[in-house]
Amino acid sequence: MRLRTTRLPILGILVAALLSVSGTRATTPQFVDVAPGVVAALQPQANRFNDSNVTILIGSEAVMVVDAPTDEEFVRAVIAEVRKRTELPIRYVVNTHWHADHTQGNALYLEAFPELTLLGHKSLEETIPGRAQQAHQEQVERYEEMVPKALANLEKGLGLRDQPLDEEQQKAQAAAIEQAQRWLVENKSFQFITPTVRYHERMQIELGGLEVSLLHFKAHTDGDTVLWLPKQKLLITGDMLDDLPYVGHGFPSSWLEALDELAGLEASKTIPGHGPIFDGDAQRAKLRDFVAALIASAEGAESAEQARERFDADDWRKKLAGEDPTGVRFFNAVLGEALERALSGL
Repeated sequence: MRLRTTRLPILGILVAALLSVSGTRATTPQFVDVAPGVVAALQPQANRFNDSNVTILIGSEAVMVVDAPTDEEFVRAVIAEVRKRTELPIRYVVNTHWHADHTQGNALYLEAFPELTLLGHKSLEETIPGRAQQAHQEQVERYEEMVPKALANLEKGLGLRDQPLDEEQQKAQAAAIEQAQRWLVENKSFQFITPTVRYHERMQIELGGLEVSLLHFKAHTDGDTVLWLPKQKLLITGDMLDDLPYVGHGFPSSWLEALDELAGLEASKTIPGHGPIFDGDAQRAKLRDFVAALIASAEGAESAEQARERFDADDWRKKLAGEDPTGVRFFNAVLGEALERALSGL
C-alpha cells in the first residue's frame, strides 16, 4: 500500500505549488511523552500545515491511535513506535474529521492491524467518500493536466506560470515534476476507507487505565471529534483547536460555542491536529477571539471584499503566524475562505 502526498487542496492552496517549490519534506515524527500512556507524534514544524499530528494512547488492555495522516513514512513510524512501546496491537483508530490529512492513512493502519476498529462521527459515512475521495480525484485530474504542461515549459526554461527559471530553479522544477509523477503512479487509484464504527454525540472507551470520551462538535467541519481524557485533563482536538485554524469548511458561529464548551473542561494540555502541544487555555482563547473577529467583520457586510476591509488581517496574521514564513503563507492562503464562511452566516 502506497499513499504519498504533498498537497492541501482541501485548504485551498494551489496544487501548482507542488510543481514550483523545491526541497523534500521531513517526515520523521517528533514523539513526545505527554502523560503516562499518552504519546504525541508531531509533524516537523515546516510540514505542520501539510499533514496532521497523531496521538498514541496506550492502556493496559488496548491501544488507540488518533488520526491517520497522508504521509506513508510518518504513519509507518507511528506503527513502529507503538510496537516498540507495547506488545498490544492497535485496537482503535479515530478519525477526528473527514479531511484527507486525517483519514488517508487508515489503509496503512489496517494493513498492519487487520482486526482494528476505525472510529469516527456518523457524518464521516458520507463525507469521506463524498468529499475526501472527490477532492482526491480532483487532484489526480489536476496533476494529470499540469504535469505535461510543466514538462513542456521546463524544456523552454519556464515555470508552470510561464516565468523564466534560472539553473537552480530548473533543477528544483524537474525534481518537483518527478515527485508529482511518482505521486500519480502511487495514488491515482487510491480509495479512502470509512470508519466502521460511527457514533452520534458521545462515546466512552476504556483502554485499561485510560478513560477516553469521544465528543462531537460542529466547528472545523460538521463532524469534528474531540477526545477528552478526564483523569489526565488532556484534550486531543483534531483541527478544532489548532496552531493556525482553517475555517474554509467550518461553521464559525457553532465553532465559538464549541470552544466555549471546551473551556469548561479546564484542560491542562491540548494536543492539536497541527502544531505544537498547548499548555493551559491561551491558544483556545486566542482562536475564539479570531473566529469572533471573522464573524464581526462579516456582520452587515455585502461582500467578502467588504468583510476583508473590516478585518484587521495584519494584526491577526501577527498574532497567529508571527514571523514564521510557513504560517504567514498559510494564513494568507486561507483568509478569504474564512471570511466567506463567516459571511455566509454559518
